[in-house]
Amino acid sequence: MSEPKRAKFLTEFKEDYTKEWPFIKRSRLGEHHSRCEICCSDMKIASGGHSDIQRHTLTPKHMSLAKCQASTTSLVSMFQPRNETANEAIMAEVLFTILLVAHNLPLSMADHMGKLFRAMFPDSEIAEQYACARTKTRHIIDVLADDVEKKATKGAKQSVFSLSTDGSNDRGAEQLYPLVLCYRNGEQVVTNTLTITTPVGASTGANIFEASNKELCIRGLDWCQCLSFGCDNASVMVGRLNGVATHIKEANPTIHIQGCPCHLLHLAAKKVRDRLQDVATDLLLRFVKLKAISEASNLYNLEFHRRSRQKDRADLMIGEAARFYLSE
Repeated sequence: MSEPKRAKFLTEFKEDYTKEWPFIKRSRLGEHHSRCEICCSDMKIASGGHSDIQRHTLTPKHMSLAKCQASTTSLVSMFQPRNETANEAIMAEVLFTILLVAHNLPLSMADHMGKLFRAMFPDSEIAEQYACARTKTRHIIDVLADDVEKKATKGAKQSVFSLSTDGSNDRGAEQLYPLVLCYRNGEQVVTNTLTITTPVGASTGANIFEASNKELCIRGLDWCQCLSFGCDNASVMVGRLNGVATHIKEANPTIHIQGCPCHLLHLAAKKVRDRLQDVATDLLLRFVKLKAISEASNLYNLEFHRRSRQKDRADLMIGEAARFYLSE
């Protein structure tokens, strides 16, 4: 005669499990299961109960996830109220980011500044809470740039504005054209870089205009509000047939096109320099005696050899002296 089967008792979830392991919660699958918040999985505890949970905490998957969670900052802590020192630390991070941008310094410098500040100012609570490497610095720059762009767009909409651009020196497939916006805010004239455009295809006048016009349309700015457009004097900008200025005048016939005066001065100075050098050399050839040139060579330690029969040699020396006087 067979023995009667023993009654089988199934273990149910107990609140003591959560007290011992805070990440163990009640499962939606029933009382004979528990849920691990670290692994985001449910486990059956009907047979062993406490021992089943303990066995789960020793698995490689759970231990690896628990280690990652311990080294990760909780998202809730980012929304907790900050004290005054934390706000000052944020201000220090923003100010240093502005310094990097203003002086065109590499963002990799930000990786070292936290340790440097704590070493320089060991008693400072602000330095202790300073935590701004290159990734955070990049995001701060993006936020500041968006804020400046929004303020510039709002100011330009409320008044008239001027626009200027110039192509980068890139020799690759694409050139960059920053749009610099100038507008009046009360008694103050504000100048900001609105955005950087990239023409589609070759950098022709039509493509540059289309790229610039697209950026203005996105921000709700109209060419009729633009008083002047500044550019260099290259044909792609001011060309009569297909220059950027020609396309802009089609959108606003009253706009003033201002060629870069610095570019014009540079071209004029270059021509004057070349012409002045020729005139000075000619004067020396005509009126300066060979003896005076010899004395000048001794005074300024210039190399000179007197060879009366070799006229070409003397002429070369006179040209060398002329270049030296011009450089002085």
